[in-house]
Amino acid sequence: ASRMSTRVAPAQQAAFDVHDAAAYVGLSVDVVRRAMNAGNLPAFFPTSKPMFKRDDLDRWIDSWPTEKPGKSPSWKPAKAS
Repeated sequence: ASRMSTRVAPAQQAAFDVHDAAAYVGLSVDVVRRAMNAGNLPAFFPTSKPMFKRDDLDRWIDSWPTEKPGKSPSWKPAKAS
């Protein structure tokens, strides 16, 4: 017998656990956790596990660089003199 899922579709979801957040932004769980630990992605803890608000995930996505590292002068390290 199959069980019908009761999960909310991501387009309607207001908050995500780390796995759903990773799927939402298209990156790995490790990348999401690293961003959270670095303070780049706010999380809240209604239980012992972090949750992420959709608006915070959207803001984090908007903060990503639009150029690949090394393609833009702003990404190149300063030359030693």
